Formats: sequence, structure tokens, C-alpha cells
Amino acid sequence: MRVAAIMVVTVFGAGCTGLTRYEQSAAQLGEAATLGASAARGALGGAREACRMRAWLHAVSDRFERPGYPLGTDPLAVSSGVARAGGGTLTWGEYCSTLASQDEAVLTALSALEAYAAALKAVAAQPAALDTTLVTALATDVDGLAAAVGGSSTAVQAVSAPAGELARVVLEVVRTRRLRDAVRAGEGPLERLLAGLDAYLDAAVLELQDARSLAVAVTREADAAIPVRSPGGRVPPELPGQALALYEFSRVELARLDAAEAQLAATRKLLGALREAHGKLAQGARAGSSEVEVSRYVAGKLGEIVSQVIVLRRLDWRNP
Repeated sequence: MRVAAIMVVTVFGAGCTGLTRYEQSAAQLGEAATLGASAARGALGGAREACRMRAWLHAVSDRFERPGYPLGTDPLAVSSGVARAGGGTLTWGEYCSTLASQDEAVLTALSALEAYAAALKAVAAQPAALDTTLVTALATDVDGLAAAVGGSSTAVQAVSAPAGELARVVLEVVRTRRLRDAVRAGEGPLERLLAGLDAYLDAAVLELQDARSLAVAVTREADAAIPVRSPGGRVPPELPGQALALYEFSRVELARLDAAEAQLAATRKLLGALREAHGKLAQGARAGSSEVEVSRYVAGKLGEIVSQVIVLRRLDWRNP
């Protein structure tokens, strides 16, 4: 609780002296969005790694279920069951490689969010002191990365296209330094970017559900294959090693899945709070809400964002 209080004070007090309520809200949201994007990097961008985990779990399961399973089979060389354009199916290695482009697009989207947040905070709090060199370079890089992956799959385009749009909004913010114009211009691209990240999260949840069902099945099948001690008999020599190995496998894999699911859930809540806070800020930019209404609403959402940042900083599915 003390950490949460310190972080909330840090966000709420970000360069707000002498500003209007609306400017304070924009500056605080920019700071919170920066924290959120940084924290979300640990949960997003891991589709390829999660895919490889699934491939290995499928291989272990196949060893139990398929008679004559060839020893030394590379799990990534086996069919994933995912249809290949033009016929056939992708191997796990090929399928996981396609997810790498999604990871790249998601990380580019987070960079776009960081650039927009930095520009928003600076223009709201200290427009004359805006570091145009740093923000412009970041936005230009994001725009270029978004264009580079934009011709890929629909899932990739869902985040790369709005990332490029948001980067171009940042460049315009740097040029004009008009806060309300910036918020109005950023509303559409940010909403589309967050929608793309939501779709990525949906797909990631399905991947984890499959991985969990496989891990549970493998644990059950392995447990059934481990010899048991008969009444009055001696402990089978292979039992201790096999039982301990199964325990460690189950402990590690299920802990990783628990952490991954918790990270995705926290990220979804964070993005939802960010979407709602920026939507209210945009409403205020169109004079659809008073500055007092905007300030109170955004302040509540900032608390939600910071709470999820704290959760995400405590989790790491790769090393639970």
C-alpha cells in the first residue's frame, strides 16, 4: 500500500504547478501512460516464446499418446495444425516465427504510446521546454517501424497501422504545441491502437489456455506412468527421480502460466483505464465536459492505472 501511495503521488504531482485543471489532467495522464507502457512490456511481446512453450508441451504429450513416437524429433519441426496459405499446415517453428512479427508490432505500438504520452505531458506542462529532438526522433522511428511491418498479417496491421498514425500525431504535436488539438487528433489512433492490443491479448489468452490444458494433461499422464510402491514392497529405484522431476515440471510450468495469465489480466485492466481516461480527456477537448468533470474522472482512472502498474512490476511469467 505504501508503494501504491508513493506512485500515485508521483503521477498526480507531475509538473502541475500553475496549470489549469485540464492541463494537469493531461500531464498526469501522460505520466501514467508512460508508466503503463513500460510495465506492459513485460506482459506483451511474448507470443513467440509462449508458442515455443506450447510446441514443447505438445511434444511431451505426443510421447505419451503416440506409439512409436520417433526419438530425437525436433518439437518445432512437427505440424502445429495451423493452416498454411496455399495448403498444408505450418510447423511449430514456422507458426512461432509468424508470431514474432506480432511481437514486434506490439512493442512498436507501446513505443508509439510512450511517444504520445511524452508529448502530451510536455505540451500540457511545459510546451516551451518540449524536447523536440528526443520526441521527434522517437516518433519518427516508430513511424518507420510501423511502416516496415504494415504489410504483414491482419493481426500485425491492427496494431502497426494505428501506431504509425499516433506517431504522426506526435510529430504534429511537436510542430504546433496545441494541447487540445493534440488530444482530439490522438483520440482515433489511440482507440484503434488499444483495440489492436486487446485483440493481441485475446489471442494470448487462448494460447495460455491451450498450454495449461496440455500441462495438466502431461502431468496426469506422467503421474500415471510412474511406478508405485506395492504394499510391503521396496521403493522402485526409478520412483524418486521420476516423482521429483514431475513435481518440478508441474511446479514450474503452472507457476509460469499463472504469472502469464495474471500479467495479461492486469494489462487488460490497465489499457481499459487508459482508454477511458483519454476518452474523457478528448471529450473535454471538444468542450463536451467541464474541466472539473475531466479532472475528477481522470484522477480516478489514474489510480486504476497505477494499481495495475504495481501488479505488473511484481510479475514475470518467464521467471515466476
